[in-house]
Amino acid sequence: MKAVWDHRRASAGSGRGRRMRGLSMMEVLAAMVIFSSSAVVLFSWIGQTSDRLSKLELEQRRLFAELAALDYLRTLNPMQKPAGEAQLQQSINLSWHATPVADPEQVLISASAPGIYMVQLYKVEFQVQLQAARPGDEVPPQSLILAGWKQTAEVRRELPFQYQ
Repeated sequence: MKAVWDHRRASAGSGRGRRMRGLSMMEVLAAMVIFSSSAVVLFSWIGQTSDRLSKLELEQRRLFAELAALDYLRTLNPMQKPAGEAQLQQSINLSWHATPVADPEQVLISASAPGIYMVQLYKVEFQVQLQAARPGDEVPPQSLILAGWKQTAEVRRELPFQYQ
C-alpha cells in the first residue's frame, strides 16, 4: 500500500499531472494593458463629448437670446422709438438703433383715398448681450428691416371710413 501511495505522491508533485490555479504575471500584465488602452479611448471620447455638449449649450443660449430679441423687436415701432435698450428675461439685454431706409409714405385705402397711417421702412441694428457671459459667449450684432408707422389722421365717428 505504501508503494501505491508514494507513486501517487510523486506523480502529483510533477508538473505533468498537476493543474495550476490562478493567473500568471504575463496574463495579468496583458489584461492591464488591454484595460488601460480601452480606458484611454473611453476617456478621450468622454472628453470630446463633454466639449461638444458645452459648445451646444453655448449655441443654445445664443439662439434662445436671439429668438427673445426677435420676438421683442417684432412688437417694436421704430418710427416711435428709433433707439433704446430693454432687458429680456433675467439674463438677456437688448439694445437697438433704427435708421430709415426709405421715405415715409401715406397708406392708401383705395387708389385715391388716403388712410390714417404713415409708414416708413427702417433698418434696425441690434445687439444681444448675455449676462454672466463667459469668453466666447458674445452674440454678434445683427440687423433687420422693420416697418414703422404713425397715425396721421383721426377717424370720424359719424360715418364709417371718413377721415379728417
